[in-house]
Amino acid sequence: MKMLSLFVFTILNVQFSYAAESVGTAIHHHYQAPRAMGMGGAFVAVANDYSALFYNPAGLDRIDENDLNLSLDLAGTPAISDLLKDIDVAQNTPGSDSDKQSAMAAVLESHYGESFGVRVGAPQAIWARPGWAIGIIPMDLTMDLSVHSSVGPAVQTTVYADTTVAYGYGSHIKGFDYGVLSWGITGKAVHRGFFSQNVNFIELAADPNLVNEDDLSDGYTVDADIGFLWTPWIPEEGIFSLLDYARPSFGLVIRNVA
Repeated sequence: MKMLSLFVFTILNVQFSYAAESVGTAIHHHYQAPRAMGMGGAFVAVANDYSALFYNPAGLDRIDENDLNLSLDLAGTPAISDLLKDIDVAQNTPGSDSDKQSAMAAVLESHYGESFGVRVGAPQAIWARPGWAIGIIPMDLTMDLSVHSSVGPAVQTTVYADTTVAYGYGSHIKGFDYGVLSWGITGKAVHRGFFSQNVNFIELAADPNLVNEDDLSDGYTVDADIGFLWTPWIPEEGIFSLLDYARPSFGLVIRNVA
């Protein structure tokens, strides 16, 4: 067994809530591996461990031995706790509803232009062997917040709550004369809860929660990613021999093809 690991990041208290309709435009990464995050996400062409299941399934063809990863992911923007505390204090401002609304507007104005995020991954497991892998993610909760002014101060709130079972297979094309060309496919069964709305200062003055569980729209989907990984053949003589110890690879992934 190559790896048995536990990744624990920042633990944060998260509140949930109610809001007004909007559209989230941030790119949501279905799964994030610590190694890939450490490389700034530039991982498609070097994926060759358990995380290839979600980054580039062609990399499953490059795994040499069993690879088991167990992880608990808790990460976020530390300042989010200050924002939520300020919202709660403003909501408890003594006086009339108008006084609470004024206090809430002042809180949001003090955070204009700031973005916050939190991600909580319940104990998740990925087991990879040469050529295939299976992954189970019971819960992957992502919450992204940004404070802005549309029609008055508001918080753009986007939440993803995913439960995923995935299976991936990788192989290579035999007889390919220009290096090693691997290919792979990952099939995913996903149950997703989703919420993306603006919560304005008037709504927060009445209820400090940003999203309630009942507000999540949910559904099921079956999807697939197809990946390719090419390591070209390089001559061992001349200037090309300098690359022999760092052979370049090129990756391509087509996501959500189903």
